[in-house]
Amino acid sequence: MKVHFYFLSLLMLSAGLAAAPLKRDLGEGLVYYRVRVLPADLPDTQGAKKQPTVLDLRYVEGGPAEALALQAWLKFHASKRTPVIVLTNPQTAHGLVRPIVPPEPRQGIIVIGSGEGAAKADLVVSISAPDERRAYDALQNDVALTVLLTDNPNKPRNDEARLARDYALDQPPGGEAVRPTPPTNDEEKTAQAKASLPPIDRALQRAVHVHRGLLALRKL
Repeated sequence: MKVHFYFLSLLMLSAGLAAAPLKRDLGEGLVYYRVRVLPADLPDTQGAKKQPTVLDLRYVEGGPAEALALQAWLKFHASKRTPVIVLTNPQTAHGLVRPIVPPEPRQGIIVIGSGEGAAKADLVVSISAPDERRAYDALQNDVALTVLLTDNPNKPRNDEARLARDYALDQPPGGEAVRPTPPTNDEEKTAQAKASLPPIDRALQRAVHVHRGLLALRKL
């Protein structure tokens, strides 16, 4: 354990950068860290409280040295009570992902892969590359987590909206066809605002669901 910690510390010092990853509180004791550059963006382990963590490695590049730093951090941090949920996608360097995906023994590590052709993982979510990039960038631009994690159950599906429109245009007995009321400017603005929202971040959403499930099962 100490060997891995010292190795990680030396790598971070050699990088010449303080560890300052993008961090977000996902609630219920779950924290999110976004890694963009290894090993500089790995969360500081010295004196830090261990807790369930989402480690976002999407779009991260790296070679053997970066892979060793990542493995050292995971071995120090991940456990059954403090799991690390790792997010990957096809743009994550394969050399970083290969050592932490099944069938390697990985106590306390859960890998979620996203996008078409995602690396082998414990869980794979389906999302197009453009949508994933938009959702990923949105968090960087301070879009609220609720926007990226919460599906809108009240939003009508295309078939439901078409059915309502067709029904409104039906010819009623003894009268003219009922035309839908034109939307007001406020309604148009609201519709445009909803259309401009970023997609749901399916990988991050699944990570939160996994954590909440472990909590419900009293595994944490």
